[in-house]
Amino acid sequence: MEFVCKAAGTICVVGAAWSYARVRADEFEMRLSQLMQLYSILLQLKSELKYMNSTLPECFASLAKHVNAPFDEWLLCMSHEMENERNKCFADIWSDKLTVLQENSSLWKSDVKLLAELKDKLGNQDVEASVKAIDYILIRMEEDRELLKNELQQKKKVILSLRLF
Repeated sequence: MEFVCKAAGTICVVGAAWSYARVRADEFEMRLSQLMQLYSILLQLKSELKYMNSTLPECFASLAKHVNAPFDEWLLCMSHEMENERNKCFADIWSDKLTVLQENSSLWKSDVKLLAELKDKLGNQDVEASVKAIDYILIRMEEDRELLKNELQQKKKVILSLRLF
C-alpha cells in the first residue's frame, strides 16, 4: 500500500511538472508570436511614416486593417482617440493604450516598457526622429526575440524529456 501511494505521488508530481512546463511553453510561444507581429507592425509604421508621409492616426488605421487581435483593436483605438481627442497629447494616449494592450495580450511589462519609450518620439513633427526611434526599438526587440527563442527551445527540451518518463 505504501508503495502504491509513493508511486501515485510520483506520477502526480511528474504530471504536474509536465503540465506546468507545457503551459509555460505555450505562454512563451504566444509571447514570441506577438512580439513578431509587433515587430512587423513597427516596420510597417516606419515605412508609412517615412515613405507615405501619413499622419499617425492614418498610419494606425491603415495598419489595423492588416493585423490580428489584439493589435487591430489597439491600433484602431489609437487612431480614433487621436482623431477625436485633439486636446489630449500623444504621449498620454500612447501610455493609456499601451496599458490596455498589455492587459489584452501575452506581452510582458518589459515589452510594453520598451514600446513606452516611443511616446515622446512618435508624437512630434520630426519624421526622421520618429523613424530613428522606431529603428532603435526594433533592434532591442530583435534582441529580446532571440533570447526568448533560446529560452523556448530549452523549455521544449524539458517538456520532451519529461514525456520520456
